[in-house]
Amino acid sequence: MRILQITPHYYPQRGGVERHVQSISEGLVAQGHDVVVITMAMPGAVAAERINAVPVYRLQAVGPTSAYHVPLGLADCLLNCPNFDVIHVHNYHAAMLPIVAALAPGRLVITPHLNDRPHSRIAGLLHMPYSVVGRWSLRRARAIVCVSAAERARLLSRFGLQPERITVIPNGVDLAGAAGTHAVQRDPTLLLAVGRLQAYKGVDQAIAALTRLPAAYRLVVVGEGPCRAALHAHAERLGVAGRVTFVGAVSDDQLAGWYRRASVMLAMSSAEAFGITVIEALAHGCRAVCNDIPAFRDLATQMPAHISIVSGDHAEAVAAATLKAAHSLAVAADLAPFSWGRIVERLMMLYAEAANQPSAPASLRLLNSRIGIRA
Repeated sequence: MRILQITPHYYPQRGGVERHVQSISEGLVAQGHDVVVITMAMPGAVAAERINAVPVYRLQAVGPTSAYHVPLGLADCLLNCPNFDVIHVHNYHAAMLPIVAALAPGRLVITPHLNDRPHSRIAGLLHMPYSVVGRWSLRRARAIVCVSAAERARLLSRFGLQPERITVIPNGVDLAGAAGTHAVQRDPTLLLAVGRLQAYKGVDQAIAALTRLPAAYRLVVVGEGPCRAALHAHAERLGVAGRVTFVGAVSDDQLAGWYRRASVMLAMSSAEAFGITVIEALAHGCRAVCNDIPAFRDLATQMPAHISIVSGDHAEAVAAATLKAAHSLAVAADLAPFSWGRIVERLMMLYAEAANQPSAPASLRLLNSRIGIRA
């Protein structure tokens, strides 16, 4: 099968969506499928390259904000490359989506990765007018893939879509790369926060929890973003700056090392479609304390022994859950449903149904019933 993946950003840029698209693209290629990735160019990036056997084409883009950049030449690519069986667009808030919805709806699969939290003030202002074209684009797709039941419920309530057209296929984790990490000697006083340093990620709440924990506890913050200076200042105001270390963006191997050394990861985000760092932490034997939002509750329901849900607004509750998790007996989580191999298999089922059936909603209703998704 020939599959075109369209995403705003791709490796070496880092993030949950970027990791998702890279992992499924490489997994599909490993199974013998032809996969091409179209994304937007980064400063200094080459226009075309092959990354781990996946051809990647980077188009120059223009627009008022990075959330709504329009890649130049995307329409020409779609019109001149009509032989893709499936065109899979990632990220609802991407201006690429309506272009594909207009030109190739019969082959369109969408993974919205929708958390509804803008990354900038300009993006927030554009969300409302964009919702009109976004709703239209979603309704033209042959199939929609949500990464969690929480995201699926959000789409159904907001856009009035046909339930049978939406399938839940979660984000994944590299289980092979995490094998054997549960035997590592951990530091029960080392805590971790991982992600872009945006306000909605709640790193300030993880820092505030330190004020309710014994002085031996310290927090390592992995990631970069516009809030880094403000978070530094926040730690200073709370008197815990000496217990917080900002390590910035790190490689995959370095991140795995932090997961292996830390006892607890604090995920205080106020909006997520899934929670890929939570699954990564568990894969490396690190427990998770998460803010009480639907996506994290979904994961906690599946793995209650490994994920604690608290209100991030209450530092004492976060600290209490952290202490309990840090000193709990380590038990390996069953993450087989989140292996990238399993996820690629489920995607291929969906691609085959969406590409080959004249009536996508009817065929997807059957597919959903096979994998346990109710309308």
